[in-house]
Amino acid sequence: MSRQETGPRRESQHVKTGLRHEHDLQRTGANRCATLAGVSLSEDDYAPGQRQPMHAHHFTSIGIVIKGGVEERFSSHTEQAGPCSVVIKPPGVPHSDRYSPNGARMFAVRLPEASLAIIQGSEAVFQDYNWFHGGPIAAIALRLYASFRSVESELDLVLQECLCEMAAEFDSCNSHRSGDPPRWLTRIVELLEGCYCRPLQIRDLAREAEVHPVYLARAFRRWYGCSISEYIRRRRVKTACGLMASTSATLTDVALQSGFADQPHFNRIFKAETGMTPNRYRRLLREG
Repeated sequence: MSRQETGPRRESQHVKTGLRHEHDLQRTGANRCATLAGVSLSEDDYAPGQRQPMHAHHFTSIGIVIKGGVEERFSSHTEQAGPCSVVIKPPGVPHSDRYSPNGARMFAVRLPEASLAIIQGSEAVFQDYNWFHGGPIAAIALRLYASFRSVESELDLVLQECLCEMAAEFDSCNSHRSGDPPRWLTRIVELLEGCYCRPLQIRDLAREAEVHPVYLARAFRRWYGCSISEYIRRRRVKTACGLMASTSATLTDVALQSGFADQPHFNRIFKAETGMTPNRYRRLLREG
């Protein structure tokens, strides 16, 4: 099951014999790449419908979907990821990928074991496989991507800052829960996924779940690391990112189609969630 901001926690697995390694696989192309203190950064394009068979990396990687989408399978789980989805993959975890009919653009940070010294003392938070959909982690990854695209002279400093901030966010996200959420709560998330563009009341959601509103609010934050209203905002921002990446719709139309009251409301929430304005985000997409 996909989660907003916090993905399902997955334990690292050893590479099985016969799995392909990342360097054996093909990408459509790397638009830009850089290496800083042993850390590799690249912007990679994947062809429409492209598939990558089960494989594993020999390094820790962090990736964010810039546009398009990917379906990733690992263990018995399938993750659907679109713009502003971030994944952390420790080395040796088998997974396969299928990219969307429109292809995908990914920004990837590859960290060999020696480079993890940048986040000394926090290496353990990168040992679990996780997907994060929107939220603070996506904002940090987008900030690093924007710095990478602008070829800033301070990119090495921004990289170190972002890795440290991500480590802190990963640790925070993983500290508030263990195991899987109760079924009644996953039903509420499924309901939110289907009607996040409409006004919602917590009392109606609580009635649907047959629990008290206070208990619903407390349980939701415990399992998903954010309030219900934050979840809805992030889901709307994620939809807006997809529309800006795949259509030429005006920002007013993007705002309304994503569930925002108007463009000023959209601008305000989008910047709060991603650290940049919708115009800046769209320019970033078009620069490539």
